[in-house]
Amino acid sequence: MATVTIERPAARVLRVALPSPTLPPATTTNAWVLGEDDVLVVDPGSPWPEPQAALLEALAGRRVKGVVLTHHHVDHMSGARALAEAAGAPILCHPLTAAALGWADTLPVVEGDRLEIGPDAWVAMHTPGHARGHLCFHDEARGVVVVGDMIAAEGTIILAPPDADLAAFLAGLRRLEGCGATLALPAHGPALPEAAAIFRQNRLHREARTAACRAALGAEPQSADELVPAVYGPIPAEIVPLAAIQLCAHLEWLAQAGEAVERGGRWTRAQA
Repeated sequence: MATVTIERPAARVLRVALPSPTLPPATTTNAWVLGEDDVLVVDPGSPWPEPQAALLEALAGRRVKGVVLTHHHVDHMSGARALAEAAGAPILCHPLTAAALGWADTLPVVEGDRLEIGPDAWVAMHTPGHARGHLCFHDEARGVVVVGDMIAAEGTIILAPPDADLAAFLAGLRRLEGCGATLALPAHGPALPEAAAIFRQNRLHREARTAACRAALGAEPQSADELVPAVYGPIPAEIVPLAAIQLCAHLEWLAQAGEAVERGGRWTRAQA
């Protein structure tokens, strides 16, 4: 099991990286602690007692006012109930996240809501694409943004249809790119300075992958698995299933644009 990492990348922000059931290359999910004495904890994603205890130890002397979820995936919410019960704090998330989890007792957070903690205000940004209820939280005064699974410090965030949507994801990256943030706090890996450039780099990477997918399509029907070598080149065999899932997001985007056709799980280039 990965070790717990604790860092302070900005004033009144603590990163507690907890081992979680996430996807490679990540092994941990960051629980971002926002505030000083009174705090919000974003994405306590470990389901295991030892990391949960380590988080409580890191929070010693602080009052947890809310447990906040960026979205509903297991590596982001697994420790939310345990922390909320230990701290006597509510869970806050987008209504679509609450619906996906089947949790009726959460407090709703939607676009534009302000989560105020100490002198800081974190403004909710609804950024669907990775998940329909995905939220980011932007401290506009300091140029810091909690980005959940919009980007990662290492590797590429998986977009898995039907919950994921590439067009919405790209729109979210463009919005983040232009929001004025200079420091991004991702769910996986350390804080990322020069945030706008990283958002742009990730967006261009996705667009280049879509172009490669477009070029790989032909008149002969192919499955996503069969298209992987042409789009991704040589990759480890254990990564191929994840690449095929990711490729489906690009194929569906091309289908929405009228450039691809799917029949029975096999894809062809749309006829001009």
